[in-house]
Amino acid sequence: MSRIMTRSTTRGSSGHALRLLLAGAALLAPATARAELANLLSLDPCREAEPCLAVDVRQMERDATACRAEAQSMSTLTTTTRQCGRAVEDTVKVLDRIRVLRWNTSVDPDTGRALELVEESALATQRFAKLEFDRRQAELPRLPIGDSSWAVTTHIFGSLVRALPHPGPGENSVSFFKDFGGGVKLRYDMVRANTRSEIFGVELGLMIDATILQNGATGTGSAGYSVAPVLMLSTFEYLYGGVGLRTIGAPVSGFENRLLFVVGFGLDGKSLTN
Repeated sequence: MSRIMTRSTTRGSSGHALRLLLAGAALLAPATARAELANLLSLDPCREAEPCLAVDVRQMERDATACRAEAQSMSTLTTTTRQCGRAVEDTVKVLDRIRVLRWNTSVDPDTGRALELVEESALATQRFAKLEFDRRQAELPRLPIGDSSWAVTTHIFGSLVRALPHPGPGENSVSFFKDFGGGVKLRYDMVRANTRSEIFGVELGLMIDATILQNGATGTGSAGYSVAPVLMLSTFEYLYGGVGLRTIGAPVSGFENRLLFVVGFGLDGKSLTN
C-alpha cells in the first residue's frame, strides 16, 4: 500500500465513518482486512499533491454529518442543504478513487476487501445524501433574500367573504365565494425539523371582483367584473385577508364607495410546487 498512499505513524480518530465501517466489518472481514481499512482511513497527512482516499473519505463524512443535522433556522437549512449536495459529490470522488486503486495489480486481497467496505459505505452515504438533499432543497424558497427568513414568492387566492362598506345599487354588502386574484408575496418563515412554514406574509395583488354594472341610460344593472388592487396579509400559507380598492370597472365613484375588504383562501409558490 505504500505505493498507493503514504501512511502516518500517528493514528487519530477515524471518525464516525470508520467506526461504522469497522463495526460492520467485524464479522465480514479478517483482522488483516480490518487493519488495512484502518490504514486507509486514518492516514494523516497524505502526501502533498497525491490522490488520497483518506482525505476524500474524511470530507465525505464531514458533509454527510452536516447533512444529518436538524435545521432550526433558514440559514442552517440553506447551509445543510448545500452540504448534502456536496456530500453527493464527495461520494462520487470516493467511488472514482476506489476504481483507480483497484486497477493497481499490486493491491493485496486484504486491501481489496478494505476498499470494498469503503465502497459500500460510500454507496450508502450517496443514497442517503441524495434523498436528504432533494427533501431539503424542496423546502428552500425560489427567491430567497440572502439566508434570512424572508423570501419572495407569487400567490393566488379566492375570496371566502367579501365585504363592501358602501355597496353600489343592486350589490350586497357581504358576498361569498365570488372573487379571485393573485400577486407577489413577501413571506417570513420559521424552520422546524428541516421543514419551512410561513408565520406571516405581506402581498400586493389584483383581485377580479364580481360586481353589478349600472346602465345610466336605462337604470338597469347587469353582472360584471371590476379590477381591484389589494394589500393583503397571510398566515399559515393558506389564510388571506386584506383591503382593496375597485378601480377598472367600478360601478360607483368615490373612494369610500370603491373600498372593499376580503378574507380568502390562497396558495403561494411553495404550496403549489411541493
